[in-house]
Amino acid sequence: MLTDVVIEEDFELRGEDLWYSKQDLENDLHLAAELGKTLLDRNHELEQSLQQMYTNNQEQLQEIEYLTKQMDVLRQMNEQHAKVYEQLDGVARDLEQGNRKLVMDNRNAQQRIQSLTETVDTLQSHMEDLQEQVEQLTMVQSERARREQALKAQRCSSLTAQSVPCLKDLYDIQQHRCLLANDVTVSDKPWLLKMEEPKVMKKDREEEEEEEEDEERTALLTLVQTLEAQLEAERSRRREAEQEVELTVGENGLLGQRLAALEGCQARQAELEAEVEELRQLWRAEVAGSRKAQRALPDDVFLSTDDQFGGVQKKEGEEEVEEEDEEEDEKEEEELHEEKGQGKPRQRSQSEGALQGTSGDELRRRHRPTCARRPRALWGRGVSLLSEVDAQYSALQRQYDELLRRSQLSASNLTHKAVQTPGASPANPHANAHAHVHAAAHTHHRRLSNSASSEPPEYKALFVEIFNCIQKTKGDLSDTSVHALQKIQMSQSRSLIQPSQTDDTW
Repeated sequence: MLTDVVIEEDFELRGEDLWYSKQDLENDLHLAAELGKTLLDRNHELEQSLQQMYTNNQEQLQEIEYLTKQMDVLRQMNEQHAKVYEQLDGVARDLEQGNRKLVMDNRNAQQRIQSLTETVDTLQSHMEDLQEQVEQLTMVQSERARREQALKAQRCSSLTAQSVPCLKDLYDIQQHRCLLANDVTVSDKPWLLKMEEPKVMKKDREEEEEEEEDEERTALLTLVQTLEAQLEAERSRRREAEQEVELTVGENGLLGQRLAALEGCQARQAELEAEVEELRQLWRAEVAGSRKAQRALPDDVFLSTDDQFGGVQKKEGEEEVEEEDEEEDEKEEEELHEEKGQGKPRQRSQSEGALQGTSGDELRRRHRPTCARRPRALWGRGVSLLSEVDAQYSALQRQYDELLRRSQLSASNLTHKAVQTPGASPANPHANAHAHVHAAAHTHHRRLSNSASSEPPEYKALFVEIFNCIQKTKGDLSDTSVHALQKIQMSQSRSLIQPSQTDDTW
């Protein structure tokens, strides 16, 4: 047991001589102080930048509200234009139906006019036929009159030829009349009766002829009256047809005016459609501009703007925005290839792989969305403050890796000297030194966090988690060093026990 105590004291002295040095501790404290100072300065700068970003966010929200109001106005105008279009469509349909009806009426009127003209032509031909019949009848009547005159002339000539021998007869007749007047009987002179009989026959014939002529005249008069009635009826029909033609001409004029008005309405409709198309193009341009403005800032600034104004964005602008996103992605890929070809340093360092366990995974999950939330927007805007913070974090990580490497090298040298076994862990003094460094840095970080507002930004929580992870790894290293010392002691005790047993056997 005494030998074990002596060996442990010697090991602790050697470990203190090798691992613990005031100069390294002062350097670590100086680095921690510089780190705290730079973090404090960067905290103020980041707070100012966050305030600027919040102001920009408010301005952009106001712009978005203004754009939404414009969108509402445009939507109302679009609805009004749609209503006007519907009304114009209804009016156009009514006008087309009326135009069709008027065209059909015009055709019917034209057919009716043609039929009336045909009837007028037939009536005129019938009138001409009737006039020819009247002329023929007048010719027949004139011929009959001539014949009668000729017969009368012949009779007169015959009477004149018979006048001389008949003077005695006339005288006798006159005497007979006188006798009759004097109540003289006819029986005394029978030759007078023989003279009166042919005269009566002639009178009867003349009366019969006159009756026939009167009948013919009455028949002709009735024909003339019927023809005049037909002419009057045809004239009345012709007047009605002319009136209908005038009405159809007036209706055609009204239809022409309506057609001119319809053409004006169609021209107005075309103008309104052109205005609506211009308004749609302006709306699409505004939507695309608002999308670009939203994509220019990181997602932490736009907390719920997409959820608030997601219903405002229409399907018409999404296709154009997707095409613009594809073009921007292609440009960004080309820039990345150029940067890789030139050998430029990357903005994001993947140094979290050194931190193992669940805490490292949580750090990766929390660090990636904060530092590299929107790399496209950062590349478009240039070097930002978050990239500088990321660079400082990568520098701190490199320093931490160097410290770990130095501690591992010193631990490996110690184990080779003491036990001649590889893979040993560092001892407690080095872990204690790093624990002091970490405690100083952690206290400084606590002072900074207490001086900050009640709601610290994400990078402060990130650094707190980083220091917690470092502390956990230091604790793990100290535990491994304790286990290594126990193993060394056990191996030494076994090595001491084995020679004693060999001595006993001998």
